[in-house]
Order: sequence, then C-alpha cells, then structure tokens
Amino acid sequence: PWLATTVYGEVLFQSDYDLKRLCVGDIGMPGLPCVFDSAHEAPSLEGQCARQWFVVRRAGVTVSSDGVLMPYCDMRVDARRLVPSEKGYVDAEHTDPNEPLVRMAKAI
Repeated sequence: PWLATTVYGEVLFQSDYDLKRLCVGDIGMPGLPCVFDSAHEAPSLEGQCARQWFVVRRAGVTVSSDGVLMPYCDMRVDARRLVPSEKGYVDAEHTDPNEPLVRMAKAI
C-alpha cells in the first residue's frame, strides 16, 4: 500500500502496464522481438501461457560530493512458462530459454 502513493510506485505501475502491452503486441519497440512474430517457430503454442515481471537487482541511495541524495535502481525483466494445475496456473519447473517471452524479457 505505501508504494502506491510514491513516484516510484507510479513509475513501476506504468512500466508494468507497458510491459503487458508489449507482450500482447499492442505496442512495439524498435529492436525488440515481437512474441507473435516468433510464434511460428514454436511447435505448438496452443494451451501455453507465460508471465513476465520486473525484478529489482540492486537498489540504494548514494550521496554526491555536494551532499545530494541520489537514488539508483538496477532492474530487469524475468519470464516464466506457466502450466495448468489443480490450483490454477503455476510456474513450470523448467522454462525453455528459447521461448518467445523469455527471449523478449532478455531483450528488454
């Protein structure tokens, strides 16, 4: 709840929204592979799904020589294939690094 009221929370929310739009092909980005363009390479995408999310690798605050606080955040995008289970969709034990959403996540 506290994150929602911060500028960082709003940026993260908007970034996640744009990530979803990229995944479904609603928007494109030069140099970024489109998941649907590579769908013909997969044996069968029927019944398959995946998820992508942001991961904070490192974050912190440094102080400049003149005493200004400077936050930094190093992030990446991860992807996982989902499989159906009795509880709904869950992460697969193994996700092929050549799956379209994984390749897209690595390109971001």
